[in-house]
Parts: sequence; structure tokens; C-alpha cells
Amino acid sequence: MKNVLMGALLACSAMPASAVSDSPTLDSVAQIVEELSRRPEFSGRDLRVEDALAAIKAVYPKIFENFVLIHGSLSRQESSYEQPRAMVYADDGSFALTFNDGVDAVGYYEIELMDFQVQDVGAGTVLALPDLKTNEVFRFRRIIFKPRADYRHIESYREETVFPAIKPINESICMGCHGSNPRPNWEAYNRWDGAYFISDDVRPGEKYLLGYQTVDHAGFDRFYTAHAKNERYSVLTDLDEKFLNSSTTARTKRVDTSQFTQMAGHLNYRRIAHEIVRYDDYLRYRYVTLGALYQCERLSSFLPESEQEKLRKPFAEYQRSNKLLYERDENYFFLQHEVDRTAGLRWLYEGRGFSSVRKWAMSFRRSIYAMVTPGGDAGGFISAVLMELDPELEPYRMYRIIDDEGYNVTTVFSKPWTGSMHTMFAEVCSSLREKSIEQFQ
Repeated sequence: MKNVLMGALLACSAMPASAVSDSPTLDSVAQIVEELSRRPEFSGRDLRVEDALAAIKAVYPKIFENFVLIHGSLSRQESSYEQPRAMVYADDGSFALTFNDGVDAVGYYEIELMDFQVQDVGAGTVLALPDLKTNEVFRFRRIIFKPRADYRHIESYREETVFPAIKPINESICMGCHGSNPRPNWEAYNRWDGAYFISDDVRPGEKYLLGYQTVDHAGFDRFYTAHAKNERYSVLTDLDEKFLNSSTTARTKRVDTSQFTQMAGHLNYRRIAHEIVRYDDYLRYRYVTLGALYQCERLSSFLPESEQEKLRKPFAEYQRSNKLLYERDENYFFLQHEVDRTAGLRWLYEGRGFSSVRKWAMSFRRSIYAMVTPGGDAGGFISAVLMELDPELEPYRMYRIIDDEGYNVTTVFSKPWTGSMHTMFAEVCSSLREKSIEQFQ
């Protein structure tokens, strides 16, 4: 059926197989927009964002079933309670598309895209693990549609001569916000300030399912009564079922803010693992890294005695600064167990000038190092992916990643407990410590 839809939409033009997969990519969506703009009915008028959204939905209807409405976005696309920014996404988090509304809003003539891809490592790249030939990365792109002549922000598009303008992947305007090894700007569990469904605790207000009785209910009411039926928002599937008290399905599902955190978070952990193994000194510090991910005690003792004393103080300083950062977050209850893990990673990587752990986490507006997802453990996810990439770590496995009906993907312990959890971790950490010291000799 999807092939028939694509043929009808694009006048049977030749399309790569990837363009009719279940999940879009930056390239397949760009191709849809390019082909749509060449259709005869658009020879007399400019292609609009609304036209592109309808065409994308005709090929990829599933992504429009998953959406988050963001009334307080910190992105370039302006948003408000009355006209929120909408993000639709693939079930597995590997693709997201955003648009806004409001004829004078910044970004009104743009759609923004993100995908997650496995890419070949460039020829001539020197790798710590020479058998690793691929990298896993997020990619970002904008597509700009022709603005009206009196648009308040027309100056920002003066350089564009052809519309729709499909911008390069990972252009500087994207990288400036998402980082040089880009990742989504999204929040850790369990609050998503600025989004409708600020938490995943669904409790009905007077009319809407929006968690606790907050200002969101009044804001959403203004959106729902004045703008929800606008042409742009009409591409969102079953908005009523997600938000109204009369919904028969919403209470049985995770809210989209939570679900996107889980799926995009899993992919981001994969990106982090690939970044770690590209550290020049990765082989030297591979076992210490695993110790940090497992939150092993006395991490400095993973190094030779000659280095332990001079490194103990910097590690303690990272712990103190981390604790201050996390304690300022109103969600500290969910974040406090991250303090020592990220202190260890900062000590290993920031302290040696390799990479900012701040850029590993997706968190954008809250605690800058938080990597909490609803299901599964951050250290568990990253360590399990590291073992895919570096089989030498396999004897020290504590977690495996599984598909789970509640979260789609999560982590579980890889072996039965023998005694208490603390004892189990202590045994693995002791073995890792011995192996790490051996590595330095």
C-alpha cells in the first residue's frame, strides 16, 4: 500500500527503497518535498508548509500518531500556549519533524528534521578499535518555504533564491544549538518543562488529561478552542484521544513526552558509546570507563598507585560540583543517583580535555549532565553498547538491552543476583579494578 501511495504522490517517479521504509530519513523527506514542488498544481503558486506536511503524512502516516506539543520551546521555532510547536516522531525515536504556527512567529516558514543514522567511518580515520567501521549519529536539517513579502522576519531569508530551500545536513545554525556531535535537546525523566504533559503522571483537569492541575490546562484550553483545528495541526492524528478527559485510550499509554525521552535517550546512549571509543586513549581507560558507568567506589584506585593521590582530589571536586548542579534541580529525587556516575565520566573525559560530558546528555534547560530515562539505567545502556563495539569488555557485563512492551527498549541485569545488589556490583568492580591496573603496567 505504501508503494502505491508514494507512486501516486510523486507521479510514479523513481524512489530509493529507503524512502518507503517505516521510518523517514532526512533524505527521503527532502525527496518528497522536492518532487512535490515539481508537480503541475504548484506551477502557479508556492509550496507551503501545510502542503509538505500533508504529503509527508501520505507516505509516513505513523509518525503523525506520535506527537508532543511544546508551548515553551527554547528552539528557533517560536511557540506559545495558544500556538505550540509540534514535534512528530517515529516509534523508535530515529526520526523527528517539527513545525509551529502563528503567521509572524520565527520559524513559521520552516520544518526542522532530525534522524539517527549508522554511517561508515571516513577513509583514513585512525581508530582505537580498528575493526569498528561505522559510527552512529544524529543528523539535523531545515527545509525553508517561501515567506510572504511582509513577513516580520523576512530578512533572515534574503540569501535564499529558490524555494523550497532544502538546507545542508548539520549546517552551522543547527550545530550551534545541538553540538558538534549533535544530539536532541530534550529533557531527562520525569519533567518536561515547556511541553504539554509536563510529567507522565496523567491526572484529569476539568477538561484535559495534562497531569496535575497547572497553568497548562488554561493554556491548552486556549489552544484547543482557537487553534487546534488549524490546517497545520490537523495533520496530528487523534489529538482529542491524547488530551481530552473523554479519551478511552490515553490512560493505558505512556504520554509522548515520556516515550520520546525513552526512545531518543536510547539512541543518544548509542551515540555516546561511539564517542567514547573514539577517545585517543580509549584502550588505556576502557576499564576505568566501565567502572565509572557502574558507579564503582574509589574510582581513582583503578589507576596505578603513582597516579591515585593526585587524581583523588580532582575527582572529589567533580563530585562536589555535580552535587551542587543536581541539587538545584526540582527533580533531584530522580537525578541524585547520577551524581557519582557523571562525576566519574567528567573526571575521565573532561579532565583530560577529550569531550564535554555536558554535550553527552540531551538535557537542555535543566540539570546539564542528567541522562535519566523512564525505563533502564544510563550506565546500563552505555555499557551494553560499549560491549557491542569492544568485545574485550564482555566478561564484565552487568546489563543487557531488551525490547519491552512498556518502554519499547530498556535495560535489565544480565545475570541473576548473587546476594545483594551492592555485593554483585562490588565483585564486578573488584575484577575491573584489577584488570585496569594490569592495563597500565
